[in-house]
Amino acid sequence: MGFLDIFRKKKIQPEAVIDVEKMDMNLEEVDFSKLTPQERNNYVEEQCEIILECNNNVEAAKKEYKTVSAYFSDIQIIEGQPAKIRDRITYLAKCIADLSVDRKMLFTGEKKISGTRYLQMQQEEDTIVDAMKNLKNNELYLQVVKKDMSSLTGEKAALKMESRELLDRQKIIKNITIVSMICFAIIFSVLIFWGEVSQKDYSLQFTMVLFLAALFAAGDILLYQRTVYNTLVVEKKINRAIALHNKVKIKYINVRNLIEYQYEKYGVKSSYELADLYQRYLETKATREKYRQATMELSDNEEELEEILHSLGLYDAKIWLSQVKALCEPKEMVEIRHNYSMRRQGLRKLIEENSERAERSKSSLRKLIADYPGLASEVLQIVEKYDD
Repeated sequence: MGFLDIFRKKKIQPEAVIDVEKMDMNLEEVDFSKLTPQERNNYVEEQCEIILECNNNVEAAKKEYKTVSAYFSDIQIIEGQPAKIRDRITYLAKCIADLSVDRKMLFTGEKKISGTRYLQMQQEEDTIVDAMKNLKNNELYLQVVKKDMSSLTGEKAALKMESRELLDRQKIIKNITIVSMICFAIIFSVLIFWGEVSQKDYSLQFTMVLFLAALFAAGDILLYQRTVYNTLVVEKKINRAIALHNKVKIKYINVRNLIEYQYEKYGVKSSYELADLYQRYLETKATREKYRQATMELSDNEEELEEILHSLGLYDAKIWLSQVKALCEPKEMVEIRHNYSMRRQGLRKLIEENSERAERSKSSLRKLIADYPGLASEVLQIVEKYDD
C-alpha cells in the first residue's frame, strides 16, 4: 500500500445478502455496564414489552389449542358412535355433498334466458301458446295476402296497359276513318268531274264506290263501337281490381301491424324465435324447479344432520356442514385429523417458544437488578406500569 493510497477513496463493497432463515436466533448477552441510565430504562421497557407480547401470544395460542383440541375430540366422538348412528350420518353427509354439487351445477350452468325475459314469459305463460299459434298463422296469412296483392298489382298493371292500347286503337280508327272519307270524297269528285268532261255515264262506278264507302263506314263504325265497348269493360275491370287491391292492401297493413306489435311485445323477429324463447323458458323453469327442490332437500338433510351431531354433544356441530365429505369419505376425515394434529403441534411449539422468550426477558431483568441493586426500584416501577 503506497503513501497516496491513504487519500484515495475506498470503494464501498456491497453488503452480502443474508438468509434470515439460516441465522442464529439465539439472543446475545447485553453488557449493562456500557449502557447509560436512559438506555437501561429503555432496555427494561423493551423487555417488559417482550414479556407482555409473549404472554398475549401464549394466551391466544392456548385458547386456539383448546378449540383445535375440541374439534379433534369431536372427530373421536363421531367415529365412536354406534353403527346405526354412524351410517345415518354417512348417508346424510353423502346426500348433502351430492346435492351441493348438483345445485352448484344447476346454478352455474349456461343461462338459457335472461331474468327479464323469464319474468315476461312467466307473466304470459297462460296465453303464450295461443299467442305463438296466432303469430304463426298471421305470418302465413301475411304471405298469402302478399301473394294476392302481388297478383292483383300485376293484373291491374296489365288491365291499364290494355286500356291504353284500346284508347290508342280508337285514335287509329278515327284517323283511318277521316283518311278514308277524304279518299272516297276525292274519288266521288273525280268520277263526277270525269263524267261531265267525257259525257259518259259513271253511275255504276259511282254506285260501287258509294257501296264500298258505306260498307267501309259500317265496318269502321262497328269496329270503333267494339273498341269503345272493350274499353269500358276494361275500365270496369280496372276499377274492380283497384277496389280488390285496396281491400287486400288494408288486410296486409292490418296483419303486418299486428305481427309487428307481437314482435315488439315479445322482443322477437319471427314466430320461430318466439317458439325458441318459450322452449328456453320451459328449460329454465325446469332447472329452477330442480334447483328449488335440491335446495329444499339439501336444507332438510342439513337440518337433520346438524340435529344428530348436536345431540352428540359436539363442541361445534355446525362446522361439519362445511366439511361433510369428511363424514362420508374416510380419506377426507384422515386429512382433517392430520391437519388438526399439525395445528396442535404448531400451537404447542408457539406456546413453548413464547414462554421461553418471556422467561429469558425476566431472567435478563433479574440479572440487571442483581448487577445494579440500586436500579431495583426503577425497574419495579417500569414493570408495574406494564402489569397494569
